[in-house]
Amino acid sequence: MENNIEVQSQDNENLGLKSIIIGYVRKWKVFLWVFLLSFIPAILYLVLMPRTYEMVARIQLQDTEAGGGSFGLGEAAGLMKSFGLGGGSAGSVNLEDEMAVLSSNQLIRQTIYALGMDVQYKHPDAFFYNMYTNSPLLLTYDSVTATQVLDKIEFKVNIAADGKVQVRVKSKEDKTQHLFEFASLPGVMKLNQGEFRLAYRNLDQQVKPYKMKIKIKPAYWVAEDYVEEILVEELSKSANTVELTLQDYERRRGLDFLNTHIRIYNEQDKSIRKNESDKSMQFIDSRMQQVMAELHVVEEEIERFKTLHNMTDLEYDIQFYVAQMQEIQVKMIELEMQNMMIKAMDDFVKDPANEYNQIPMLLSATEGESGGAILLYNTKLLERMQILKSSTEKSPLVDQMNEQVVQLREGAKLTISNAQESLKSTLVDLKNKEKMIFDKMGEVPGLEKEYINYKRQQEIYQGVYLLLLQKREDIAISLGEMKDRARIVDTAFVREKPVGPRKLYAALAMMVMTLIFPLIWIEGKKLFVELKKEYKRSIEE
Repeated sequence: MENNIEVQSQDNENLGLKSIIIGYVRKWKVFLWVFLLSFIPAILYLVLMPRTYEMVARIQLQDTEAGGGSFGLGEAAGLMKSFGLGGGSAGSVNLEDEMAVLSSNQLIRQTIYALGMDVQYKHPDAFFYNMYTNSPLLLTYDSVTATQVLDKIEFKVNIAADGKVQVRVKSKEDKTQHLFEFASLPGVMKLNQGEFRLAYRNLDQQVKPYKMKIKIKPAYWVAEDYVEEILVEELSKSANTVELTLQDYERRRGLDFLNTHIRIYNEQDKSIRKNESDKSMQFIDSRMQQVMAELHVVEEEIERFKTLHNMTDLEYDIQFYVAQMQEIQVKMIELEMQNMMIKAMDDFVKDPANEYNQIPMLLSATEGESGGAILLYNTKLLERMQILKSSTEKSPLVDQMNEQVVQLREGAKLTISNAQESLKSTLVDLKNKEKMIFDKMGEVPGLEKEYINYKRQQEIYQGVYLLLLQKREDIAISLGEMKDRARIVDTAFVREKPVGPRKLYAALAMMVMTLIFPLIWIEGKKLFVELKKEYKRSIEE
């Protein structure tokens, strides 16, 4: 019994579905008419939408800190490394950070300004086409005015046959309209935002009747659109090569955008590195002036001491003892040199003005557990600098990075403090040994000890000065040989096949219209008839 009911129910469903299909088939003319009508929007889409192409450029991100490191400390270099203060470089390429910078609104905005793409020239005979270098007119304004443009400004230009020009300006910001008339171009229009200059793009252009719309948008709005349109992706996980892709119906504009974008990226990166090098140069110059002043004082003391005591050269009187003290003296000179270097480092780190400045490379560290704290601090500053390229200082990510920098700075201070204590301990041991030898020099005048101290200070200052001078030359050479962060692998080029308008999209739209619209019309008509019957029935009752 139950099986018969179930079979009967399935038969009823099949009959109902069959009757629905037959009902739709009988309305085949509706489907045919909608199919034919769907050609209209499809053709309009294919005709009105400009042909779009894909532009591609490839760059290799390079480690611009190559060649950094220790700077010829000689025997002193080994001693510095033993305290974790040897030279080194924290330069490396963080691919994700650099890709974020390449797709940042700030960098794209600079490209927009450079190419004048914040000014859109509407083609008179097209709906969705903005001209580029093929525009007969050119609208320009200075950088100060650019900062004052906070909303869209529309210029309607009407050029008569006699060359007279009429421009109607509508600004959404102040909600006012302005009318400007010129006997010929160029002409200057003064608005609340600033001055705008309208001229022919080619000076030898012949005057003819022409109408055109020009729109100005804030550069950061235009940049927002390009942030979504430009695609920055790495070619592989094991390489530093990045591919930049952009789609545009103006091929020349797309090529110029990618090439200019890469150029501005390199220029800004060089500007940051040059600024850091200039700070290091200023620090070294100030230290060299201080060392020279102290060396001059010591040399004057030596001259005064010799004149006062009628001294010429006492080394021959104590040759025996000097032979025994030679090794100790060399070590003490090296340690005193390092003491001054560490003191300079300590002054630099404790200076509040250097809170977010890297420790200069002559004082950086890569070896030893203690040196790792300084290296990590410098690396974190580089990461903070890269984040600031694409973020503001109020960003939570920057706040988090600032907290990490403060913690790492304390570690760097502790590293320097430990190095100072270790150095002082070693110096005390050497001075005790030196005192033991001096005690044996009972017959040698006490003047010799004071004279040796003067000579030692003189050699220390001379050594430090030479080290600073060498490092200064290294930085100057690095500035002269500064290379691009982004090495161009492939300059921007256009792929052969266009990517739009896509015929597949038009075909799919036609299929959807052919299937959906007739169904809506048929079912709507049925519903209307039923409602009409219900209405008549209710009236009769």
